[in-house]
Amino acid sequence: MSKSVATSPTSILNSNSSLSELAAQPQSDSDSSLSMPEESRNETVNSKCLREEVSPQINGISQVTLQDLKKELLITTVLSSWKIEKELSKLYPLSNILTDITSLKTQCTEFQRSNTQMDNSITFLYAQLAEMKKQLETERNFYKQKFTVLEEQVKECQPLSRASFIEVRNVPESRYETVSDLINFIQKLGMTLDIRINYHDIRDIYRRGNPEKTKTIVVEFMTVQMKHMILSSTRRFNKNRAIADKLNCEHIGMIGEKRPIYVVEHLSISGSKLFFQARQFSKKCGYQFCWTKNGKIFLRENTNTKFIHVKTEQCLSNLIDLSKI
Repeated sequence: MSKSVATSPTSILNSNSSLSELAAQPQSDSDSSLSMPEESRNETVNSKCLREEVSPQINGISQVTLQDLKKELLITTVLSSWKIEKELSKLYPLSNILTDITSLKTQCTEFQRSNTQMDNSITFLYAQLAEMKKQLETERNFYKQKFTVLEEQVKECQPLSRASFIEVRNVPESRYETVSDLINFIQKLGMTLDIRINYHDIRDIYRRGNPEKTKTIVVEFMTVQMKHMILSSTRRFNKNRAIADKLNCEHIGMIGEKRPIYVVEHLSISGSKLFFQARQFSKKCGYQFCWTKNGKIFLRENTNTKFIHVKTEQCLSNLIDLSKI
């Protein structure tokens, strides 16, 4: 059917055009036949008869063709509408997906904006923390230096506050010992060292230390000179004596065990600890001399070397490192 439709419209259009031309001049043909010769009139009559025979056939064909075209056009229109609706129905889910995608894009944009704001806040806080850390580090260094200076000042003041103190160690303690007993012992010690110590030369005297061990006798004299006299006389007394014959309880007139007696400067707790470490170091590293003077601790390797002032434990650590080189 489609093939006939495809071919018939052109033939119909051609036939219709010829018929319209003939129909447009009916009167002129009849009028002209009167003036024409006989042969021409015969030809005209023949053509009229031919038109009358052909025109009903052409009209019937054109009517059938137009109806078919209308039907086919209607069918094509319906099919096109159906296809369009079908395609549109397929696009409905896609429109929902596009809506969801648009919503997701909006959410992603909001999320990115929130992340950007959060990053800016974190960057700001980090900068503040870095500044605070820098400020605290500066303050810490300042106070650390200040503390070191104050510590040094305290260390310098401590010997001054103990400038007239001495300690007498390893002296046996009696059961009912009194301050008078301690003063008598110090006076006997002075006699052994060829120093006269009067009662009024002593400002204060007491024992201190661990109860489980022999407590140390601490003596504060009225003058610093008396302290130096006692210490220097003790060194002279022990200088040329054997270890067993150095200053001991027997020299003081005490009955019982022959225990050595040590007369030294009175140091602070930190100073006593450092002096103990210095003595241990001198024994370990072969230093011949370790002593204190005016609350200061000194080391000397031998008589041909210079003395070393030990201020802190770090000084001993540095000496140990040097001895390893």
